[in-house]
Amino acid sequence: MKKTIAILLVLVIGMAGVFAANNSTADLALKTNVPGKYGLKIASRAVEGATLGAKVTDFNDNLTGELLVGEVPFTDQDLTETLYMNYLSNQKVKATVTTTMNPMASGSVSTKIGYSVAVAGATAPVEVGSGDSSVPITFIDEGSVVNGMRVESKAFTITMDSDEWLAASAATDYSTTWTVTLATI
Repeated sequence: MKKTIAILLVLVIGMAGVFAANNSTADLALKTNVPGKYGLKIASRAVEGATLGAKVTDFNDNLTGELLVGEVPFTDQDLTETLYMNYLSNQKVKATVTTTMNPMASGSVSTKIGYSVAVAGATAPVEVGSGDSSVPITFIDEGSVVNGMRVESKAFTITMDSDEWLAASAATDYSTTWTVTLATI
């Protein structure tokens, strides 16, 4: 009987230690790295989507190929074109999207063709006359430092100066190139 009591006593003391070590809380640290993303796309349409996630997907996956604009042809019948400056960023910055514009010029004749650019929401179009050079325009201007992902589209319309178009000498190589700049502060 003493053996039985001794065994029971050892079991009771041993089990008390097991139950005494029971923790009621634990820590779990979650960590991640969100990579920086930013981009500009000049396209024939604005970014679409009802939610921010849908807009990000549309910017990344759907604004491709023929929707992207690298060259804009003008003709006697079509002196106006509407395009979209699409911007995406998750950088903690104040961003501006700008360009400087020059009139259309030809390598084979001396006449130049001016145009105007109207950005949606701007008070007036920016005029680029045939004698102008490096005319600045702002498409997007974040007024302050912004946190988090944002996707923005700004429509802009380019309209050739019809008088300068009509007065221009015949040539097949009129062109100008815009360098669009995304600057961050």
